Amino acid sequence: MKKYLHRRSLLERQKRANKRPLFHRVTFFGHRYDGQHFAWTTYRCKKLIMESQAPVINTLQRIPWFNELSRAALEKLAIIAKLRELADGEVLFREGDAENCLYILLEGEILLETHVPGYGTVSIFRAEPLDVIGWSVLTPVVRQRTDTARALTACRLLCFDSDMLRQYCDDDQVAGYIIMRRIANVAASRLLTTRLHLFEVIRELTGDLAVKPETKMDK
Repeated sequence: MKKYLHRRSLLERQKRANKRPLFHRVTFFGHRYDGQHFAWTTYRCKKLIMESQAPVINTLQRIPWFNELSRAALEKLAIIAKLRELADGEVLFREGDAENCLYILLEGEILLETHVPGYGTVSIFRAEPLDVIGWSVLTPVVRQRTDTARALTACRLLCFDSDMLRQYCDDDQVAGYIIMRRIANVAASRLLTTRLHLFEVIRELTGDLAVKPETKMDK
């Protein structure tokens, strides 16, 4: 009798197993879902994430900086980017702050200023749309802001997390090379502009000491 009941129990379990749905029940964050519902939920989450990233991806596609990047590279880049609004007169960051973001100005104007000991505040660059702000976040040495960024008008910016951007460049070497090549051009141009401003400061502090060459008068 026991053998019969045991055999019957095995047959019933086998039948239930054969009728089991393709998607099994799973536990997700403390809640039980059947596999089909879980797959649909996962699909919806991915779709919502892609929809939320769509404005960022569209913005990236309009920036000449990223014309050479593939669609897949832009989608990965959009994950670490976000849009930010800045009011007129609002300070984006101050000199000495920790560097945590790289910015691309989309709309408006931002003034970059630095403090010169014994002289005061010096305006070194006026950023316009598509200018890069905070490029030194991608360098291995600089970890503090070297100037203050203040909005001259209402601004809209694209912000990249510095740590994630450096990791992105390391992981995708093709995209990383393209980005670092652009950064090199920005750095060279910005250093030249800063140098010219500092020359003006030095001339104001010391006076115009340049000696004009003597000219011979024809008798």
